[in-house]
Amino acid sequence: MLEIRTAKEEEFENVVSFYDAVIDGMQNAESKPGWKKGIYPDEKFLKGAIERQELLIGILDGVITGAMVVCWEEISPSTLYSR
Repeated sequence: MLEIRTAKEEEFENVVSFYDAVIDGMQNAESKPGWKKGIYPDEKFLKGAIERQELLIGILDGVITGAMVVCWEEISPSTLYSR
């Protein structure tokens, strides 16, 4: 069963690895999110989202299979990238 919950600080490296794998897997896709390793989502952004409990992860059989950042406040895109 898929478990969805906020990521924990000790899972940071696994979250980064997950996003890196998604970026690698999307290289030849017709539709791409425009992400680049180390640029977006960068480690500062992900770490901040974990600290603010805004990063949700999906875990299946002990492996992160999904992730997203949920921000509850209204912010501008420039503010988002500077967090």
